[in-house]
Amino acid sequence: MLLDEVARHLQDDSVGTIGVNIFKSYSPNSPDTTLTVYETGGFRPQDTFGSTCEVAWENPSIQIVSRSTDYETARRTAENAYRSLISVTNETLKASSSDAGSFYLRIWAVQSPFRLGVDENERNLVACNFDVMKTLST
Repeated sequence: MLLDEVARHLQDDSVGTIGVNIFKSYSPNSPDTTLTVYETGGFRPQDTFGSTCEVAWENPSIQIVSRSTDYETARRTAENAYRSLISVTNETLKASSSDAGSFYLRIWAVQSPFRLGVDENERNLVACNFDVMKTLST
């Protein structure tokens, strides 16, 4: 699945560790420094035009949100994730070593990381949005 594959890629790229400081679809109250990957919708899938219309590519979108009590740490983590994700071009991302994975044509940044504000505990939030073009997850 999308979040599992992206989180694993970020972990493999030394951005963080899943379940320790990388989370999927929610950000726990602790620890203070986290990176969370969220699904944010996307665009309609691309169909094939054969005798049966099948989905050739799906076009989801994701958002990463980096959080820390220190703005520079939140910013640096978001920038590391940004660099990691924009490097994904024509490669298979796997949720685990035994998973077949999905082929990612590209992950595009919609913009550079930006300050989102602070959360209810005054921790800094830095975010970035991405458009994705990939095969259907198995």
